[in-house]
Amino acid sequence: MGERVNIQYSVDIDELDIEIQRLIKSALIEIQHVVSECNTIDQSNPLTLQNYELFDIIRRKLSKADIIFSDVANILNGYLNYKMNSQDVEQPTHKPVESDDFDELKEKIQNFKDMPIDE
Repeated sequence: MGERVNIQYSVDIDELDIEIQRLIKSALIEIQHVVSECNTIDQSNPLTLQNYELFDIIRRKLSKADIIFSDVANILNGYLNYKMNSQDVEQPTHKPVESDDFDELKEKIQNFKDMPIDE
């Protein structure tokens, strides 16, 4: 496998499912190729140049699938962090009413009710 470069791009949040599915499909295709290659290993005569080349191909394809799965995991991590942070913003924390404040409020309401009405 040649040199790797990191790239960054954005997709609409509504298209994230499709992008993740595309990446997973790509990794699974590599794994299917690995399975096919494994089925051609000459186990009765393992010490051959053909097997050596086959193992190198298998190793590279597994590495490629691993890189894709790592990308998927990183994207999912970012997405889950985004969702958690957006929930924190959408759901402000409510401070529980302290008992003293509640008692004071009840007392003020009662005082208000007890006030004489001037007509």
